[in-house]
Amino acid sequence: MASRRRRRPPSRSTFGHLFQRPDRDGFYLRVRIGKKEVLRYAGPDLRTAEEVRADTMTKVRREKLLGERVIPAVTFREFESAIKRDFAARHSPTTQVSELGRLKRCVAWFGSTLRDIGPAEVQDFFAHLRTKENFKHSAVNRYACLLSIAFKLAVAKGYARTNPLKEMPRGREQALPVPFVSKADVDRLVAATTNPRFGAYLRVLADTGIRRSEGTALEWRDVHLARRRIVIRRSKNKGTREIDLTHEAVAAFEFLAKQRGAIPMQGADLVWPEFAEKRADAPSAWFHTVAKRAGLRLRLHDLRHGYCSRLAQAGIALPTIMALAGHTSWQTTQRYATHLPEGATRAAIDKLERHERRHSSKSQQGKQAETK
Repeated sequence: MASRRRRRPPSRSTFGHLFQRPDRDGFYLRVRIGKKEVLRYAGPDLRTAEEVRADTMTKVRREKLLGERVIPAVTFREFESAIKRDFAARHSPTTQVSELGRLKRCVAWFGSTLRDIGPAEVQDFFAHLRTKENFKHSAVNRYACLLSIAFKLAVAKGYARTNPLKEMPRGREQALPVPFVSKADVDRLVAATTNPRFGAYLRVLADTGIRRSEGTALEWRDVHLARRRIVIRRSKNKGTREIDLTHEAVAAFEFLAKQRGAIPMQGADLVWPEFAEKRADAPSAWFHTVAKRAGLRLRLHDLRHGYCSRLAQAGIALPTIMALAGHTSWQTTQRYATHLPEGATRAAIDKLERHERRHSSKSQQGKQAETK
């Protein structure tokens, strides 16, 4: 007679089971989320634990039947480190300083979990910034950008269901006039510098329109004096562009080339290596001193604005300005359209009058021909 196989008794499911641990007080709940079984604290007494169990089981069933995710309870403060890592990969060191300052204010305001923050809570925060902190719409919009990036990351990691700022309109910012920095102003700044190398730095920035970060990261391999051109490889917009040099910019690079030291065996061969070991905003601090000495109220970034404005005043087409400046948005370049060439409006009115006189004379000639 063939031996019969013993059938094992069915194992008792521990899914959704409340129990007490011998080493701790209170009740615990064993649940399955996805393919994992986890333990959760359910409460200090049986009644509270039963309520937590019923609520948790409802969420788990909804996830299985309706495909809804169970969002863990993660606070903004607990998510702060992940946001900082994302900012480190996304922004330059100087931008991180301002963004982390805004993040600190957001963490202090939002005490609830990410899954419970909706448009109403965000609007309350913006109203606080405008009324209590007296922030302008432009400053509030910067916070909106930060929160939008943070919630996109939270949704991707499963800590929030939606981004509450996705459909939220931004405040209308006041369009500020673009500062105009003339060539005479650049000459005054260069003359006010006590460090000739920093004077060459200002001349290059003013005659190429490159950003501060692009200038400090510029390497000698990207400076082509024979072609009178430089190549920007590390741009804010992650793109590469070539910029033709003016005669004065070429002279500045020739001066720096004479002072060039030994080529390093490792690392980048920077044009301005003195900025490598300093803070990213060191050139701006130096420029503040030089501008004050020259009697000008300017920022270092205004040299870039001045370059684009000088091009526009010279009658250069906006698409060319956009290519030289490395803009990715047409609206950014459009700001410099206000700096028209000298006499451009008068020439436009003269052209209008000539056109109307020709049109009027042709109409009179036509009427005379009809009478004959």
